Amino acid sequence: MNKVHPMYFLCEIVENNVEILSLHFRRYTYIADSNGGTCEEFVVSRANFHLEALNQMIDHTSADQDLAISSSIQVKGNRIAHIPMIDFQCSVRNIPEALQSLRKHITPEIFNSLTLYASGNSVHGYSSVLISEEELSIFLGQLLCSNIDQDGGFVHYIDTRWIGHRLQGHFCSLRLSCNQKKYLKIPMLLGMAVEYI
Repeated sequence: MNKVHPMYFLCEIVENNVEILSLHFRRYTYIADSNGGTCEEFVVSRANFHLEALNQMIDHTSADQDLAISSSIQVKGNRIAHIPMIDFQCSVRNIPEALQSLRKHITPEIFNSLTLYASGNSVHGYSSVLISEEELSIFLGQLLCSNIDQDGGFVHYIDTRWIGHRLQGHFCSLRLSCNQKKYLKIPMLLGMAVEYI
């Protein structure tokens, strides 16, 4: 796995946040028009969270499954925190316009630390600023507001279906692999959001 994969960003988050104790992952099979398909959830402790182990997780994901990271992380004090994540619905060429809208709705701390990855069908975003469980629902609401243009019309910058599932599940999740036919490629680094403004 090369340094353009989100795993490197996730390793940096863990390395830079001593409060993180464990991260949550999912192996899943996508089923169209459903809220689930099949899913296996598992936790990886801080001690076992390193690139070799992460590469093995991807390698041991079957051909009909994909591996995803959950935003839910266990932190000291027996608390849950979240990695802010975004599943953009637009293409890479429309990212500057989407980011202009997004910047008006999320905190500068989250926006300025947002790293983007081209995932084939869309763009994924991860922020290194951890947020609480309460802040997660506010963040997801802010993402919905980013889909409203200056004239009050609806635009498709961020995947509203993804937001709906995330609100129902109380966590975010983004794909790290590319095994199922629905997906076009493994997410690859585009750069920091601030570089596109």
